[in-house]
Amino acid sequence: SRRSLEDTHRRVATKQPVNQSTIMSTTVKIVFKKDTRRVVLPQQAPFKNLEEIIDNFYPNRFPNGVHLRYLDDEKDYVTVTCDQELLDAVELSASTLKLYLSANTESDSDSDFVKVSRDGQRSGLLNNLPKPEPEQPKTVQPEEVKEAKEVAEQAEATKQEVERELSKATKKAAKE
Repeated sequence: SRRSLEDTHRRVATKQPVNQSTIMSTTVKIVFKKDTRRVVLPQQAPFKNLEEIIDNFYPNRFPNGVHLRYLDDEKDYVTVTCDQELLDAVELSASTLKLYLSANTESDSDSDFVKVSRDGQRSGLLNNLPKPEPEQPKTVQPEEVKEAKEVAEQAEATKQEVERELSKATKKAAKE
């Protein structure tokens, strides 16, 4: 309900603890490829309900399970795998929470890095997170090199001129 959600946002904004019993239900969006679905989750066992909803939307589509992530305020993809993480994500969301759905692969294994939530539950594998693109070395054009040399020569000439003027001013001040 709208009032419960507003109370939750107020509590988060003022850093007061959020009472889970005040959250009656919440709306989230599930995004899978080009398909976006808006769903309402109940207060009790929202994550389990979400898993069931995903199963109903995409039957037999994810034999190895799914990864659910959202984009946080620092532009990081954060994995959600339990009720508490889902509630935290909803509380911190400025608008309707968007959960990005992807399939677990057979290569996902327990030997990979594992994120653990505050409540001690396993929160998901971290091997499928988007990796930053390696920075490509910049190719410098001959014109840029020539221009840089000219700028350096002008700077050196200006420096020498300033040093001469400073020397003259110092000598003149010493005579006076």
